[in-house]
Amino acid sequence: MMRHLRRLIQVAAWLLFVFLLLKTTFPLDAALPVNLFLRMDPLLAVSTWIASRKLEGLFLVSLITVGATLILGRFFCGWICPLGTTIDTAEKVLPLRNTAPLTHPNISNVRFVLLGGILLAAISGSAIVYFFDPLVIITRGFLLGIFAPALRLLDFFSGHLPLLGNIRLTPIANPSFRHGGVFMLILLGILLLSLIRRRFWCRYLCPLGAILDLFARTAVWRKTVSDRCNACQLCHKGCRMGGVSCIHCYTCVSLCPTRAVKFKFSLPQNRVLDAGGFSRSRRILLAGLGLGAGLAAIQKFGVGWIPPSSRLIRPPNALPGENFSASCIRCGECMKVCITNGLQPVLLEGGLSQIWTPRLIPRKGHCEQRCNFCGRVCPSGAINPFSIEEKPRIILGLARVERKSCVAWSRGSKCYICGEYCSYSAINPQMQRGVPCPVVDSSRCTGCGLCEFGCPVQPDGAIRVYRNNSIVPWRS
Repeated sequence: MMRHLRRLIQVAAWLLFVFLLLKTTFPLDAALPVNLFLRMDPLLAVSTWIASRKLEGLFLVSLITVGATLILGRFFCGWICPLGTTIDTAEKVLPLRNTAPLTHPNISNVRFVLLGGILLAAISGSAIVYFFDPLVIITRGFLLGIFAPALRLLDFFSGHLPLLGNIRLTPIANPSFRHGGVFMLILLGILLLSLIRRRFWCRYLCPLGAILDLFARTAVWRKTVSDRCNACQLCHKGCRMGGVSCIHCYTCVSLCPTRAVKFKFSLPQNRVLDAGGFSRSRRILLAGLGLGAGLAAIQKFGVGWIPPSSRLIRPPNALPGENFSASCIRCGECMKVCITNGLQPVLLEGGLSQIWTPRLIPRKGHCEQRCNFCGRVCPSGAINPFSIEEKPRIILGLARVERKSCVAWSRGSKCYICGEYCSYSAINPQMQRGVPCPVVDSSRCTGCGLCEFGCPVQPDGAIRVYRNNSIVPWRS
């Protein structure tokens, strides 16, 4: 019965996860927060809090996950986690050859090493949790890697199936995201790890599973084995986690021929983690510290460091400087919800510390005057919520006319499209040789990029938005 209940809740949670991802778009009218699953993640809460030195209220929901784990054990991984459910589904079609645990005694400690590295890097002010957190990986993979290609397939088939033509999942005709294939391949790689062992990611690599294992030490709802056990090892062989950790899948209960395995309320017998030989050894601690220090150093000073580009324009009301990169979990929610598709992931425009953070690319899409969705969906506080009325006072950058490229300035041709596009009346005409030439009023310009988006000069436009560090985020 519990196995059937688990499958039912797994499917319901996964469908809710996908539904909320689809609702991360205009008009953002879901009854539940679209970032609900990210809010439930205690690893994100702790690492973001340490890295940004700010306790974000949105993550208080993760306390529910922690509280339930303290009583029920690591149920989240087996019942709720959308990546775990996706892995279970993929394993139905993958040619699994071996379900036994790997023989190396320290392989199950890798997830604790990753956990230690994430927390140490956070202490140094570097956020690396987005590389390893399962909820971030699957959210980003779905939003930035799978969503856009799926829409293109939907558009293709809608020409043959008229009913599909009535489905509108986004106000953008053909959304696309830079490096979307990379995010899809990362997700696919995690699924393919199951070719080595079932739930390989969950057993050996997942740092969220590691922190939940620590909380699960006090769980009173736990697996017990009676003296009827005849040591047939069927439960161990069929365990999804290979005995490394219990995710309450109840497979062992159904496989036991003597009904010796049961789950019931029972006080913990000792203080030792049932985590495949995990111990607080100095080697594990030093490995975690070394990993965190190394990744933090690479992000800040390592190979590939590039000074921040003058074109690295952040979303409206984003935290300044390094505070933004320390708080941003690179989940992709703000990019998916952007109604112009202008928010795109950074690669190396600001160095490794800025990788996959959002930036505005005006030639692709501007920051719409009547939109505040990015601040509403950000779960970590990297983009602070703001009202539509406040938006004219939020400065993203400053537009500048490139006179050598502008057809009005350089050729004397009549073109004033950028001024006609401007939502803030920040572009004024200056007569030159009887032709109105655009001039930017820096006291009115917010850097929204609509002028650059509408400029007909190809490929880069003759008016461009640049970061302006001399302008405070809020204009008085």
